[in-house]
Amino acid sequence: IVSYNGAMGNSSVNEVINFWVSHNSITDAPVKTLLPDLVQEGSSVEQSIYGPGTDSAEVKLLRIIGGGHTWPGYSGFFGLGNVNQDIKAETEIWNFFKRFSRSEAVSQTVEEHLNTSELYPNPAINELYLTNPEIRHIQITDAFGNILLDTPFSNGINLSKLHNGWHVLQGFNAKGERIYASRFLKMD
Repeated sequence: IVSYNGAMGNSSVNEVINFWVSHNSITDAPVKTLLPDLVQEGSSVEQSIYGPGTDSAEVKLLRIIGGGHTWPGYSGFFGLGNVNQDIKAETEIWNFFKRFSRSEAVSQTVEEHLNTSELYPNPAINELYLTNPEIRHIQITDAFGNILLDTPFSNGINLSKLHNGWHVLQGFNAKGERIYASRFLKMD
């Protein structure tokens, strides 16, 4: 688990934000907004937008106030504290990154499947499930991009041979096109 304030060689959230603000030559103070509290589960979301900087770049931070060490929008219970339901983390991440060009076809495909897929439980211990009938093949990598699992997909994913930590799961359709990507935490 990575602390918000940094620990054991991990940078704090403020250090990461300051890096990207500096990298993008942003000099103005952030515009902070408290997002609507759509679900009264004891937490709220503060949005900070820094920018514009070089090439109109912006840095965005969504800080959960009163939340636990959880994945915002996750509907399961894992016991790591209060889960904010006002936003879905994967949707917010996708909405930020989809503004940057790569391939319009890939962007549309990923966006369509992001809204129809659910990866659960997250964090996971030994089993992970993904709801998307079009996914035929999955690939799991560690935080450094090393491929740890590359296999046909049917339903459940056995995580028992993976080490603890953050991983990325990508799902591919029958044509071999990547139609899903999400981060998950493996724990014992």
